[in-house]
Amino acid sequence: MSIEQETGPDKKSDEKKPKDKVEVEVRTPDGGRVELKAKLTDTVGELKDRAITALGVQPAPGVVFFLFLGGARLADLMTLSAAGVRDETVLVLASEPQVGAR
Repeated sequence: MSIEQETGPDKKSDEKKPKDKVEVEVRTPDGGRVELKAKLTDTVGELKDRAITALGVQPAPGVVFFLFLGGARLADLMTLSAAGVRDETVLVLASEPQVGAR
């Protein structure tokens, strides 16, 4: 007598393997937006610089830019993976006056 186990679809083939590349959308408060491809090992600062260039933003003296995810400001030195960025994540690029700037 043999015992057969009902298995259904192979779970491993259904699970998506972690991707090392993502496509994200960066938006600005004034309605600008750009889609960028990035690696999860890229830093937030690297992505921010690419977004500024792609959007054609001309940084004014005394103004700094930050990327936000879900309302939280992301640190430039964090990797995208550590910051919680996934494929199709939407980030917001915003600026603030630099502390001590006149």
